[in-house]
Amino acid sequence: YLVAALAHDLRVPALGAQRVFGQLLSGRMGQMDDQVRDTLDLLYRSNQDVLETLTNVLEIYRCRPDPGSQFQEQIDLRVFLPEWLKVFESVASQRKISIVSYIDSDLPTLTASEQCLRRLITNLLDNAIKAASEGGSVIVAVSVGRQDTISIEVTDTGCIESQMADTMFSSLRRGDPPVR
Repeated sequence: YLVAALAHDLRVPALGAQRVFGQLLSGRMGQMDDQVRDTLDLLYRSNQDVLETLTNVLEIYRCRPDPGSQFQEQIDLRVFLPEWLKVFESVASQRKISIVSYIDSDLPTLTASEQCLRRLITNLLDNAIKAASEGGSVIVAVSVGRQDTISIEVTDTGCIESQMADTMFSSLRRGDPPVR
């Protein structure tokens, strides 16, 4: 499980780097000389190999069960979420996507693994930003749920293909073909 989690966590920044390399190579961020373009092309292709390796590792571990516990700590979501949302504002702004948050002021402190919570929020936001239409929005709403639970809802202005609806919440599931 550790290898799969690590591969998954490494894949997100590698995808971000791939998008930036693609934008640079397309000339959207300005002109460059041939030597710089050749170096960026090499980085792009090398990063693509890393992404394919990480995807293969994830495929191997996709169906393995989670072996158990993580270290848990007290997390104040009213502080944690606004700070973590800032990480995604740059990526979202590149596609003119706004991130809006509604965080209940009466939230209790959450006892959880901060690492797992970061992974969960990262996956939800990364997927929502990829799915949102350009110029759209991603909305994060956090509230007190039923029976002493906390509800975290992430919605976007994109759409999901009907054939993916049955399997989209499977462990380490990704769309086919993968969104890049």
